[in-house]
Amino acid sequence: MCTADYFVPCGGRPESINLDNVDKMFKEDGKTPRFPHIIEGANLFITEPARNVLQDAGVVLFKDASTNKGGVTSSSLEVLAALSFDDAGFKEHMAADSDGRFPEFYKEYVKEIIERVETNAYNEFEYIWAEHVKTGRRTTELTLEVSEAMNGLFDVVLASKLYENEHVRKNVLEEYFPTTLLNMVGYETLCERIPETFLRAAFAKYLAAQYYYVKGTKSNVYEFYEFVSDYDHE
Repeated sequence: MCTADYFVPCGGRPESINLDNVDKMFKEDGKTPRFPHIIEGANLFITEPARNVLQDAGVVLFKDASTNKGGVTSSSLEVLAALSFDDAGFKEHMAADSDGRFPEFYKEYVKEIIERVETNAYNEFEYIWAEHVKTGRRTTELTLEVSEAMNGLFDVVLASKLYENEHVRKNVLEEYFPTTLLNMVGYETLCERIPETFLRAAFAKYLAAQYYYVKGTKSNVYEFYEFVSDYDHE
């Protein structure tokens, strides 16, 4: 029987582990988990009832909605780069040459994306784990809670007039834009080339995520006002 400290499923059919077969995730005594830590790298690989069985048995489990955010981050920043350059600039700074060698900008941009993914993963873990230790709640419940909170605040910010505040908009977007891209293209040119719908969505998503990582889901409207006020300067 295979056992390991960590099980990281990164492929397979949805609901591969469910109530009908979750017993196979335990040793012969039926109580000891074969994998004390599970980090879901595959979407929907484990059903929610099966997750609950595993966590009740002491398994530390981080679900796909938290662990796969890196893929969302990297793909969105890849799209951002494509929108930020004109055709000539993209070919010069993002495309490999005939020998398969990539430009220096591309290499630096990839490094910055990796750093962004690592920072976001750290923030996500720290928030969920701190709440788990403090309250004893399942990590999967906390993932759902913070995801719903971020999505809700995203909708509120998107529907508000915050984006119209030039100082707030610029300071948030300058944090969101990768430094390599900002230095190469410039803030004004980025805002001219990137569709406003993309910019508005990025503004709202970034602000919502940063707020809840800093303040947590039990924060209030006044705390959000204070948080946004820190961006309202030249």
